[in-house]
Amino acid sequence: MTACHWHGFSNRMPAADTTKYSFTIFENLPAGWPPRVVRDWLRHPPSVVKCHADTPEEAVAWLRREYEDSENPLDSVAHATPKQERFTRALISLRGGDDLCWGFWIGTHTYLTLALIGMDQCPNP
Repeated sequence: MTACHWHGFSNRMPAADTTKYSFTIFENLPAGWPPRVVRDWLRHPPSVVKCHADTPEEAVAWLRREYEDSENPLDSVAHATPKQERFTRALISLRGGDDLCWGFWIGTHTYLTLALIGMDQCPNP
């Protein structure tokens, strides 16, 4: 699929909810909680969409802002890949038509999920 635009999603889940999340099917998830299947982000109500990007570059710029807003307390997994490499890979993936989903612990109390989902329906010019 070649995407015409991207929807960005983010969620900060308290650690106490991660156990409940493990056993919850999509239909019972609270709005905005990350689904198990990446494309299921699109099943959430439109109010959950945090970003509308017309290009992969715009989508990665949003992703970078969300990541950097949480960067200092992110766990070691988030820092295992150098930032420049992480965002270059993201851009290549989006340009190639892939969806993207990242997840990291912020400290020990919150799990951050960031997702970019390509949309194949282009708005009318």
